Amino acid sequence: MDERSNYEEEIALSKQHKIPCYSKKQMKALYPYGSYKVIAAFIKGKKSGLGVLSCKDFQIPLTPVKSYNRFFKKAVGYVAVKGLQNAYVELLKTRLSAYLLVCFIALSLTVGGVFGYIRFFAGLDASGINSRPGLELDDQAVDWRGTLPAANDNNAQEGIRIPGYKQMIVEAGTTDISVNLVNPEGNPCYFVIKIVLTDTGEQIYESKLIEPGKGFYNISITRPLQRGEYKAQIHYEPYDLSTRARLNGAVINFDLLVR
Repeated sequence: MDERSNYEEEIALSKQHKIPCYSKKQMKALYPYGSYKVIAAFIKGKKSGLGVLSCKDFQIPLTPVKSYNRFFKKAVGYVAVKGLQNAYVELLKTRLSAYLLVCFIALSLTVGGVFGYIRFFAGLDASGINSRPGLELDDQAVDWRGTLPAANDNNAQEGIRIPGYKQMIVEAGTTDISVNLVNPEGNPCYFVIKIVLTDTGEQIYESKLIEPGKGFYNISITRPLQRGEYKAQIHYEPYDLSTRARLNGAVINFDLLVR
């Protein structure tokens, strides 16, 4: 641990131990363009074989950066790593609100029936197979744990389930937002999902290929949004699982509430 005099935050790790660190506000001021690197994380109660960070009179176990779901974790501080330039350990805590949100969304999907079942033609785009070369799987997609409609085996080759959304509520002033985007399990295709602001046509998000049964609870959009209500669209681009040929897509209109 690199002990610095300008740490303005102090995080309690236990009753006996506290660790000084930079706050999120400080990090934004120190690195306005995000030119620092998080090389490991500390999550209270989680142990890992990655190693430890030595502090004054104690050590904390480190966790690999991509070994946890960021939707359920919140960064509360950053500790500089001694001997490495612009390298930090991220201190995380669990977001209780995230768990409650997932439960609420799952209940809403079950009660409201917001999943629409849309059939597609099996034909390809005029441009044919691999109409978008270079497509690759999105390694940020995670196993989706919400409630999905039962798969219909009889129509698996001719129909694709499209999640429908009436509104989405996100945080203002940040590019990291909490969402609930998914390619339902049982679909015979990958999804590329885009989010577009209807009034301007601005695309603020695009995924890579999402496998059936996977989705996102947290994404990064192209720019922070100001508070307000926006008309928006989710564009679904399906691609065949075997050939990755483009299939006919769908557009879902919804209200984007930024608070």
